[in-house]
Amino acid sequence: MPASDMRGKHVKQKIPQESLDHVKGHIASFPVNESHYTRAHSEHRKYLSPSLSLEQIYRMYVSKCQQSGIHPVKSWASACVQYQV
Repeated sequence: MPASDMRGKHVKQKIPQESLDHVKGHIASFPVNESHYTRAHSEHRKYLSPSLSLEQIYRMYVSKCQQSGIHPVKSWASACVQYQV
């Protein structure tokens, strides 16, 4: 008898809330800018400096985790997309 087909049966790995909070705190530690476009449509939106790249932010995050003795989240980019500063 052939082995069971596992297509569509994979369990998504959930990132612990404590790790998500650490990522959110790291993102929130950067200064934010308001949009220079119409603020009526985007009054609650804040933007990070255009001089920062995701790679730079991640390197700083990993360095901060190493100093704190925390294991960094590898799929942190997905947490960044979900989190709005």
